[in-house]
Amino acid sequence: MTIADWIKILKKNITWILSGGLVFMLIGFFGPRALGPVFVAETDLYISQPSQTVPESFSYDGFYSQQTSKDVTDSLMGFFKSKQVANSSLDGVGSYQSISNLIGGTSAKKLSTNILRVSSKARTPIEAENNLNSMTKSAVATFNKVSANKGITITSLGTKPVVYQRTVSPFLTGFVGFFLGCTLIGGFFLLKENYT
Repeated sequence: MTIADWIKILKKNITWILSGGLVFMLIGFFGPRALGPVFVAETDLYISQPSQTVPESFSYDGFYSQQTSKDVTDSLMGFFKSKQVANSSLDGVGSYQSISNLIGGTSAKKLSTNILRVSSKARTPIEAENNLNSMTKSAVATFNKVSANKGITITSLGTKPVVYQRTVSPFLTGFVGFFLGCTLIGGFFLLKENYT
């Protein structure tokens, strides 16, 4: 099949393609509103290790301290995706929460070598904050339990997590829905003509 053949097929079925795009646009426009709001709670964790040297002498301790913080940050990110950590944090969030929802709703992102941003999303602001606090407490406690280096401290930079409602423009989701619908329906007709 040549491109000219594809264009003929698409022109022949343009009504169906645009109708499919319109349906997907409406789903994209109204779908997120029907599901309800999503709230996100965020906190930043600072990972530090005290320097062991005398200030007048030169050493590589600062470099190794930085490297250790980087390694700890990487390890701590993994703890937020651990089923064992999520399971131990279930006591703090209540039995209505599942492990997969807790892990799927929690994410950790490295801001620098020793600053980690942890966020949790949920349907209510209280639930988002509880999930974040419980997962953070459980991950830090598990890390402290298994860590060989006991001099590392993990501190939250704020006294309380920042909680906000995540919003997505309905026009953006509608546009994406229209594009996706046209692509899927157009692809369907191209495949149908190709295999018949």
